[in-house]
Amino acid sequence: MFEINMERKVIMEKAQTLQIVSIFKGLNADQLEEIIHICKRITYTNGETIFEENSSEKKMYIVLEGEVIIKMWVPDESKEVVLSKIIKGQIFGELILFDDDPRSASAVASSDVTMLIIEKENFLNLIQTQPVLGITVLQNLLKVLTARLRHTDSKWRHSVFWGGI
Repeated sequence: MFEINMERKVIMEKAQTLQIVSIFKGLNADQLEEIIHICKRITYTNGETIFEENSSEKKMYIVLEGEVIIKMWVPDESKEVVLSKIIKGQIFGELILFDDDPRSASAVASSDVTMLIIEKENFLNLIQTQPVLGITVLQNLLKVLTARLRHTDSKWRHSVFWGGI
């Protein structure tokens, strides 16, 4: 009985952690528990590569602690450019959930980082078997993607205005 209560306590603590993640906003405790069951916790050390540009692994990442940089190789300039910094509560690698194209950028831990990983197959199974949960997560994910697209559009406009393109 004590072991079951401890396991339940650990699950509830993990559910509280997930509440800071924007794509899980609006989910109840039972729905968060469903998410927990498809997550795997992993850590990377500062400077460690999480995935490489053009790789094909099928995982989305949720940062719990630490920071990750997303960078891309720019052949014309023969250098890597940092596209964004991902911090606690943010996600990255989410595009892989919607297509099978290779990664368009690399991800590297810029500090020691603890994350949750959700495999594409597990995510798709969950949203198919739990449609209410799935709709909520997908709506929240669309908000994240829309905000990122608007930010990119703003940076592009600024670059054009100042003669960068």
